[in-house]
Amino acid sequence: MKSKNAIHMTLTAVFAALYAVGVVFLAPISFQVFQIRLADALLPLSMLFGWPAIVGLSLGAFVANFFGGLGPVDMIGGAAANFLATLIAWKVGRKRKRATALVGVVSEVIIVTLIVGTYLSFLLGMPFLIGLVGVFLGSVIAIGVLGSILYFALSSSRVTSGFRSSNVFNQPAAGPQLLEECRRLGGCPTGEARITKRYNLPAKYIIHTVGPVWRGGDHKEDELLRNCYMSSMTLAAQNQLRTIAFPSISTGAYGFPINRAAAIAVTNLLESLTGIEKVTFVCFSKDDYAIYQSELAKSKRI
Repeated sequence: MKSKNAIHMTLTAVFAALYAVGVVFLAPISFQVFQIRLADALLPLSMLFGWPAIVGLSLGAFVANFFGGLGPVDMIGGAAANFLATLIAWKVGRKRKRATALVGVVSEVIIVTLIVGTYLSFLLGMPFLIGLVGVFLGSVIAIGVLGSILYFALSSSRVTSGFRSSNVFNQPAAGPQLLEECRRLGGCPTGEARITKRYNLPAKYIIHTVGPVWRGGDHKEDELLRNCYMSSMTLAAQNQLRTIAFPSISTGAYGFPINRAAAIAVTNLLESLTGIEKVTFVCFSKDDYAIYQSELAKSKRI
């Protein structure tokens, strides 16, 4: 947990520094009525990195606006705009589906425009509409265009996938020994599985697998997801396990369509039950539960 917290604090500092330096270094276009804050292109990354990005980009705005010469209102208002925009975008787009990500980007543009445009109009004594239009145009360029490009470029990278995968250790129930053993495994390629001791969890073993990031369906996502289940079942059989529980792999932050994933899970697990007496699907929501029930009904197993 200490290691994970250190990583999050480091990321927070990096986001804060990148944003502040980006705004101050480009001050001629960062503090105008028609302002283009290229650093705002970092805002959509909150949907990938969560709280480290949310807090870091808010602190970065506070520090950057200290050099803007407009005083406390700008410092607090800019930080508040970034905080609210990134928080809402994260809530909306963290499942990493293309549609929700775009909604997250649009929400950031709107929130930044309304908050920053409003207080700039007041501080600079300009008509309210001019203030809104100035900030809106800059936000469309920085957040809507550049930010979207940056988000989609990073969304399928190994770096961001690895960061989100590490969140399995958010809950300390297993104890710090689990994280240490996982580090000694030397990683796990997508579609493969590894097995570790259970430590403090009420299970015989813990099987770890890395699901595919959904990239539209043309990058072997189905095959990789199937391999996740097959590799896990192979390890279960090798270790003479009789029961096993699966979450809905890849359908959360990795954005794999739940209906498609459930069909793959049910079909392939039913074909590989050698020695396994019971398979439990652990569903995140009632909707997910209904989808799995439907797939099991098709297989005539319920």
